[in-house]
Amino acid sequence: MKRRLSHILSVAFVVILCFAFTVPAYAFGLPDATVGTPYSAKVTTNGTEDFTSTSVSGTLPPGMTVTQSGYDLYLSGTPTAVGNYSFNVYWETENGAGAPAWTITVISAPATPTPTTTTTPTTSPEVVVPPTSSPVTATAPKLTKSPSGENISSGSSTSFIARADNAATYTWYVVGADGSTMTVSEANSKYTGVKITGDGTEKLVIANAPLSISGASFYCVFSNSAGSTNSASAKLTVTPAAQATVKPSVTASPSPTPSPSASPKATATPKPAASTSPNEEPASDPDDNHQHNFSNSWSGDNDTHWHECNCGERRDEDTHAVSTWTKMDKHTEMGICTVCGRGVLRQAQKSGAFGKIILGVVIVGALGAGGYFTYTGLSRMKSKSSGRRGRH
Repeated sequence: MKRRLSHILSVAFVVILCFAFTVPAYAFGLPDATVGTPYSAKVTTNGTEDFTSTSVSGTLPPGMTVTQSGYDLYLSGTPTAVGNYSFNVYWETENGAGAPAWTITVISAPATPTPTTTTTPTTSPEVVVPPTSSPVTATAPKLTKSPSGENISSGSSTSFIARADNAATYTWYVVGADGSTMTVSEANSKYTGVKITGDGTEKLVIANAPLSISGASFYCVFSNSAGSTNSASAKLTVTPAAQATVKPSVTASPSPTPSPSASPKATATPKPAASTSPNEEPASDPDDNHQHNFSNSWSGDNDTHWHECNCGERRDEDTHAVSTWTKMDKHTEMGICTVCGRGVLRQAQKSGAFGKIILGVVIVGALGAGGYFTYTGLSRMKSKSSGRRGRH
């Protein structure tokens, strides 16, 4: 009976540990892509660690690849075939690994109307004259918005936004105060403490800006098969963070006349205007007569969503509202915003696994104690029964 009780307790402990550590697997759907239209979507984030290895299994849409930008991986390219595709993105760092599963649907592009042929009436037999048309050629990206200069205090964050029509790729560059031009990755290494993300997208984010990056300029290069276009540069000015000071108390001296004297008015200290780099294109003034036409569809990034006008103005901007987070791997959780429906990634929060272990230990202890008292009681009853039979 002791062995049976020990077996029962072992099975119960294994069941409890399986319940505590089982994490279901999910496949997440990406926004639909269109054949012939450039596409880019983030498929995993890695916090602040460099990848030691990455790989992709499954089937990617033809014309698309998974590429790395900073600490993130993106599915990007121009799809060429309609269909539903499923794939896993495997990544590994020195402290962990993950393999989230993704699905994406590629839809066909809108049909192009077929030109009709016309005939020219003449006295001679009818001759069909084919229409004359100019050959269609691809055009380089057309700049619609350049980034604006920013003034922030050290340790703060800011962002630059640049847009262009017909752009297939977005590449940001940093021009240091010493005139040296570098990539975003090189800037992250040069300026200690800063974290620059968003290369490959229209929005570049600078977090924890140090004083050493002050005076640097940022610009974006838009490219496609027909050529490239540069945005104007935007200068970043970083000032020391303000420190709280204690103002000395002022003792009013008696006035020679009974009428009180007027206190001096506070004079506002003018803010330094952001200077522009040499050969920088001046930012164009918005049209005073422009009427905003905000889209009904939500735009957004990994932090916020908003309705956007074609001039770049935003309305209804707010942080994502996520009610349920799903753990994808050791470092990453994903949730769906209940307002805009966008998938949002964040660093994994501390889970309650330790609490589950404690609960499992308590339950196993309770089961063990109960089994012990049950076994002791049965043994005593058996002894008493044997004693009675001996007396008879």
